[in-house]
This record gives sequence, C-alpha cells and structure tokens, in this order.
Amino acid sequence: SSIPFSEHKRQKGDRVGHHWRIPGATGTRSVRHVLIDTNYWKTFVHARLGILMGDPGCLSLFGHDAKRFNIPDPPLLHKNRKINRPLHC
Repeated sequence: SSIPFSEHKRQKGDRVGHHWRIPGATGTRSVRHVLIDTNYWKTFVHARLGILMGDPGCLSLFGHDAKRFNIPDPPLLHKNRKINRPLHC
C-alpha cells in the first residue's frame, strides 16, 4: 500500500496494536488476517542487535547458550562485518 502504516484510518471492528492491526471482518466470506508494519519491526530488531548484551534494550537471539542451537554461522553475521563484541552472553 502507498499509505504509511501509521496513517491508516481505524475502521469499525479493527483490532490495533503496537505497529500491527487486524482489519474487521467485512463479509461472511472474508478471511481474518494480520497486517504488520515490517519497516518498523526491521528497524526495531536492527537497533536492538547493535546494543551490547546486558545493556537495557538489548536483544538476544540465543538466550544464554548459543552453542545449544548448533548454528555454525548465523545468517545475521556476514564475513565482511567487523564485530568488536560478542553477540551473546
């Protein structure tokens, strides 16, 4: 849609949350679905991954034990990216 997510007009029956919404059912054959603001959530995750673990607002993908997930090279890490800090505790 060409309308920014934040500028959508709320209509009767809509359920709205933090950068998501569920449009109200408009007919007997309508399908319930969720609309999310992907740009907001991509920016949110990107910003949180840049915060050191243990600092307020940080995001951990693996919890306290990354080895438990057995991912040799997580897709978020690129070979050319210089990392001066660990991504997990």
